[in-house]
Amino acid sequence: MADFLTLNQVQRCEIEKKLRNIGKKQTAYYMMQLMSYFEPFGKYQVLLFKILQLTLVASLIGWLITMSDMLMILFITTACVNLVIYMFEKSRAEAMVGCLEEICILLETCDSFKNKEIIPGDWMSKDALIDMKNLRSLRFFAGRFVSKKLGAELGFEAMLGDYLLGVTLWDLTSYNKIVRLIKEDEAAITRLFEFVGEIDMAISVASFRQSLEVWCRPTFAEGKDKASFENKSMEIQGLIHPLVSGAVPNSILLDRNSFIMGANASGKSTFIKAVAINIILAQTIHTCTAESFVLPRMKVMTSMAVRDDVQSGESYYVREVKYLKRMLDVAADDMPVFCAVDEILKGTNKNERLAASEAVLRYLSDKNCIVMVATHDYELIERLQGEFDCYHFRCILSDDGVEFEYLIHEGIGGETNAVALLDYYDFPKCVVNFAKKKIIV
Repeated sequence: MADFLTLNQVQRCEIEKKLRNIGKKQTAYYMMQLMSYFEPFGKYQVLLFKILQLTLVASLIGWLITMSDMLMILFITTACVNLVIYMFEKSRAEAMVGCLEEICILLETCDSFKNKEIIPGDWMSKDALIDMKNLRSLRFFAGRFVSKKLGAELGFEAMLGDYLLGVTLWDLTSYNKIVRLIKEDEAAITRLFEFVGEIDMAISVASFRQSLEVWCRPTFAEGKDKASFENKSMEIQGLIHPLVSGAVPNSILLDRNSFIMGANASGKSTFIKAVAINIILAQTIHTCTAESFVLPRMKVMTSMAVRDDVQSGESYYVREVKYLKRMLDVAADDMPVFCAVDEILKGTNKNERLAASEAVLRYLSDKNCIVMVATHDYELIERLQGEFDCYHFRCILSDDGVEFEYLIHEGIGGETNAVALLDYYDFPKCVVNFAKKKIIV
């Protein structure tokens, strides 16, 4: 669908005009929930409404023919009772107006797609065509109801007319009929809702692809290659982060769990985020910001950008533990998972950090996971040597400051630059020199 919309701009513009009629009202976002929320009146209430309507009409006709005072009193009494009932119950009907308006617009949009033939014939299934035919009566009654209710908001005279018509209980019986029609056809409305949503999504995907410097369709390791996930294989060429302008492309073959090393701001966290984001994009909109992307289907779990929570009283370390526990819970189900971790358990002391980090990573390495960890910790890497591959990003330190190439390299490496960055950002020379001496020592 996205390809068709990219290649056929005239049809795309026509489709966008139709979708614009739907608008972006808040009620549209909750239409599906609202349909389930509304309930018809009980059978005894409906019976009472019908008796009162018949009494009102019969007493009026009888009074006009016979001019009987008793019939006049019966008519006025019934009208007052009806008006009181309407005033108490009309909120239920009025609450439905926004939802009904969106349903009418939805049906009108689908009908215009079909009649104007601006979409390929195979987009609208036979089920959708049948749904539209079956929903004609709902569209008719809902359209009348919405027009009347919206008209009542135009002024005093319209509001007075609404109450006069309320005496007949027309709104309440109409509400009841419409709700029953919705309950009968809720599945059909849902299918049309999803159909229009898919078209709207396809336009968004096509627009997103056009905005990218580079993109590709992912290739999923399935069928004969299904065992590739057991080998934890993911092949990426020319990967960039979709939110980084002028990003440096990176390529990598991940056939084992991996550590990513590198100096501060060298690009290791951004690279891991780019991998995670693209796994999600691949499985949702079939689009990756890379030259090629071969991957198994899997969930994405992260422990990155962790922050403490003052309101809940949770420290940085507690938040880290909760993130990792969530990750371990999903991995325990033997579900294919990509686990992205940035500086694992750095919120505690060195000895416990190393012990706990090693335990967590060894546990994940035995599960159906691809684990990628950004770290500065050489000791942790030594403890897991042979079980995790290593990659690193480099930086160049010079008198002019710090420069980064943002390219990933195999092996242990990645220069440290924490003290150099103090100098680069004009910390006092005494602070920088003292720090350098301590490093040498």
